[in-house]
Amino acid sequence: MVAYVLPVLAAILCGISLALQPIFNSNVSKSVGLFNAAFISILVSLTIAIIMCLVTDRFQGLSNFGEVNKIYLVAGVFGVMIVALMIYAVSRVGPALTFSVVIAAQMTVATVCAHFGFFNQTQESISLIRVLGIIFLIVGVVLIKISK
Repeated sequence: MVAYVLPVLAAILCGISLALQPIFNSNVSKSVGLFNAAFISILVSLTIAIIMCLVTDRFQGLSNFGEVNKIYLVAGVFGVMIVALMIYAVSRVGPALTFSVVIAAQMTVATVCAHFGFFNQTQESISLIRVLGIIFLIVGVVLIKISK
């Protein structure tokens, strides 16, 4: 049980950050535009990542960069897409609908990736309970949309 406390707290902090980042970025985009807001957000992220590397391991882990499967570098493209598309969606349909759709999409893709073991993920069979969970998420999206 104790082994789960830190990861769960990290996930909660991640969820809070994920909810606030596009709201803040959407407000920045009102002044500087969508792509400039995305650029500023990623530049701040890069700066923080550099500081974290300097404080912790002084970039020593980069010596293993050659071992990284190059397809996984697409994560950087995903990062830019996430920032820019979240700014776009939040500024047009609001954070509640945006995040409900994002979470439903994330759970669907994560479940499929885990089921088939895509991208070196531990295989976990899709169960009826997981399918029902995804269906409930989608129903939640619809309820959030019609309640607007």
